[in-house]
Amino acid sequence: MALPLCQTSLRASRATLPSVSCVGRSCLLFQHTLHKAEFRTRAHLPLGPIDARGFYSAPSLLKNAWAALKQRQIEKLLPSLIFEDKLPSYVYLGQEVLWSQPNAIEAERRAAEIDRHLQAAARERPLGNVCFEELEDLDWSLLTAVRAASPEVSAVAQYLLKVPSKRFRPLLLYLVHRFLQCSAQREETPQARSAALPLVMVHVAELIHTASLMHDDVLDEAATRRGHPAAHSVFGNKKAVLGGDFVLARASSIAATAGSPEVCLRVSQTIESLVKGELVQAFSHTSDIAKAFETMLTKSYHKTASLMAETCACLALIGGHTREWVDWCHEVGASVGLAFQLYDDELDLVASTQALGKPANNDLRNGVITAPLLLAAVEHSQELLPVLKRKLQGEGDAELAAKKIRDSTALPRARLLSRLYIQHVLRLLEGVPQTNPEQKDAAADIASLLVWVLQRKSS
Repeated sequence: MALPLCQTSLRASRATLPSVSCVGRSCLLFQHTLHKAEFRTRAHLPLGPIDARGFYSAPSLLKNAWAALKQRQIEKLLPSLIFEDKLPSYVYLGQEVLWSQPNAIEAERRAAEIDRHLQAAARERPLGNVCFEELEDLDWSLLTAVRAASPEVSAVAQYLLKVPSKRFRPLLLYLVHRFLQCSAQREETPQARSAALPLVMVHVAELIHTASLMHDDVLDEAATRRGHPAAHSVFGNKKAVLGGDFVLARASSIAATAGSPEVCLRVSQTIESLVKGELVQAFSHTSDIAKAFETMLTKSYHKTASLMAETCACLALIGGHTREWVDWCHEVGASVGLAFQLYDDELDLVASTQALGKPANNDLRNGVITAPLLLAAVEHSQELLPVLKRKLQGEGDAELAAKKIRDSTALPRARLLSRLYIQHVLRLLEGVPQTNPEQKDAAADIASLLVWVLQRKSS
């Protein structure tokens, strides 16, 4: 029987550290003693001082158990990204807008030039004409994917999936998959033989995104989502959070069906990134604008771009493509995701509540530090630096910030910022030799999706 931590202690005896698989039970949950357990390396555990009754204290035991675990250097068995947020350099290419500080005319000129480049790449292929049989039944399939034996659980898990959505992430994944099919050389792997496997990532991406929205609406206290009551407005905070957890767990189970340990690891990293993004946002410091801008890009990667980056990379993995294509897909997904999020930050300031399907200026009211605000702070530092330090929590801070953003060159420069990531995607597409009509059409369809990203009126 497990004992409460405050009542737990172990009798003094010579013991060895249990295996890693036992640590959670024996050391952290105190389910059994360490008397006869053996550590794989057979390193003895120094249990620490003995009290007057002849018992070892639980805190001392935990401390020494953790020290022994560190001796095994278990972190070497895991990817460095888990311990260090060394994101790729292209995540931060948008810092150019802050460093160069282009004026409004120059920013608008460069943004318009990228727009023309994008339109040419899209070859006037309307996104509405891109219809795929594989995605026609996606809404029904997603509802089935989160169905549970309990009707109450199903109701919460399926609620947001029933609200009309553009399904941007599934569409991006299918377009990238089609481009891969036309462009990439495959390795001979078992995963490459199943044509249905890419649909696994389509479901995983949309379910993780849906779960994150359920959690975000609770954290942001947003009453609506896509023009409908948010899940927590209908079911309450507790059920909405648990419903989001259920959807995340189901997405992880679906990812495991791909049969690839690396796919499972990347999906786990995506979920971890979503949490890190919220924590980075919550604990970010804003006294240094340059550092705050870098932090904003880091947060944007974790909260939005990581999901697209990792699921696109998984497409190449389960399709049996080379490591170079896995990295290429990750870079495309990350760049699209950053462009999407940075444009979303701009949209929050210029679109109406009705168009957004959620309250306008929501970011400012919730103290979220976005690119337009930081760019405005460069020009209006005297007024906005105190606002940034307070994270817009003072009376009238949100209104003052909105006014200063509109009175500065922040919005034209923010438009250029999102387009720099679009430009990066175009360069990645153009870097692949296009040798057949199907490949050219697939590239044009990805460009058409990017046109939609920059023309949408809602998030």
